[in-house]
Amino acid sequence: MGNGIAQTAATSGYDVVMMDVVPAQLERGMAAIRKSVDKMLEKEKLSTVQWQAAQKIETTSTLADAAEADLVIEAVNLTKTYKMG
Repeated sequence: MGNGIAQTAATSGYDVVMMDVVPAQLERGMAAIRKSVDKMLEKEKLSTVQWQAAQKIETTSTLADAAEADLVIEAVNLTKTYKMG
């Protein structure tokens, strides 16, 4: 879900930094975004400018990198383990 939010924000013109404490999750999310925007570009449902914007999504494992953000969207797994910590 988080990668879909990041993709939509980026292709809508926002600078996006996607954060996860597990680097492998970031890699998986970015792979899903690349696959999605490639397919959308091929089907002409996304402009080249939007595709390029998605390629500029940054990733981090450090919450401090969001300190200057105008907006932060939390999209953690909806499992009891994460929510009840």
